[in-house]
Amino acid sequence: MTRRRFKLTVVAPLLVGLLLAFVFTVVLIANTRIGDKITNQSIETSGRAIVSTSSGPLFNSLYHLDVDTISIMLHRLVKGPNIVHVVVRDRTGQTVAEVTGGWAPQERVSHELALEALAQRGIVQREIGQYIVLSAPIAAGPQQIGTLGIAFDPAAPRALFSATFKRIYFVMIPLFIGFLLLVIVLTRYITKPIQTLTAAAEEIRGGNLDAQVPVRGAEEIAVLGNALELMRTQLKGVYSGLEQSVAERTADLSAVNKELEAFSYSVSHDLRAPLRSIDGFSQALLVDYADKLDADGKDYLRRVRAASQRMGQLIDDMLNLSRVTRTEMRRETVDLSSLAHTIAAELLKAQPEHDVTFAIEPGLVANGDERLLRVALENLLGNAWKFTGKRPQAR
Repeated sequence: MTRRRFKLTVVAPLLVGLLLAFVFTVVLIANTRIGDKITNQSIETSGRAIVSTSSGPLFNSLYHLDVDTISIMLHRLVKGPNIVHVVVRDRTGQTVAEVTGGWAPQERVSHELALEALAQRGIVQREIGQYIVLSAPIAAGPQQIGTLGIAFDPAAPRALFSATFKRIYFVMIPLFIGFLLLVIVLTRYITKPIQTLTAAAEEIRGGNLDAQVPVRGAEEIAVLGNALELMRTQLKGVYSGLEQSVAERTADLSAVNKELEAFSYSVSHDLRAPLRSIDGFSQALLVDYADKLDADGKDYLRRVRAASQRMGQLIDDMLNLSRVTRTEMRRETVDLSSLAHTIAAELLKAQPEHDVTFAIEPGLVANGDERLLRVALENLLGNAWKFTGKRPQAR
């Protein structure tokens, strides 16, 4: 499965752009909610202040039922920022004077708010559509003689708040573009030297210890390049030392093999001469003195010849074994069971007086060099034969 590789110069600006886009989206969504909340809080605070400062002057006019004065005061109030309706009611909830600046709540709602303010002896507030309506008692001390109701339209403050945010957006967009370009420039300045170092590291990993490591870029990247170059130099030194050591050991091993081969040839030559004599004289006895030897004598001579010939084969196998590191093994399918039976028969024929029973699993097959496997089995079975020599019956 192929691993996907992403360039930092692409990923970093993309992540930054997505992050800033997410921030802009969150700000845009929160704009309306935050603006509404701030506007409502501001209107509520200013409305309570207006109601508190106006209830005192209105008390005397309402107490004497001076409707003209009350109307003048209400006209002044309705000219205030965001105020669209003002009304003064008596303590029964009946309208005394009312001025509308574009919108007025339903009579029933306004009446309920007035009675609720009188019952709670304080300011009550209610949102009706986009408008905020306040109602407060007109009182002097514990005496309440009516209520003052004011309706506010928060649309203008909200529009101002939205306009402010739009200005902020127009300022942030070029900042975002500039920041994005800065990120691209910085990432290219950082990642290009890193990519060069990566390519050099790949060369070294592939075995090219002569690859030069560039040491340039920012301070941290230069430190990394120096460390990689030092590692390359050390690896090259170690590799050269290993090559020299392997060459020396190979030369020593070759010399030892040559000495061993010369020794093997010398030993085999010294052993072959008497073996040939034993085999030759045994054959001469069988041919020239056959009429003078009984059956046992002939059998003994045949055993002597077989043993000498087998010894010659062992010498040949020893020579082949000494050259096993230099010659290719002849791998073939070998019947180990048959080979073991042959070796057992030779041992029994050499010493028939030794009562030994061989337990050989039939059908054992191996893949290898038949001569070397024969030598191994002869050593194993021969050692077992020797160690059971003193037992009357062995298995």
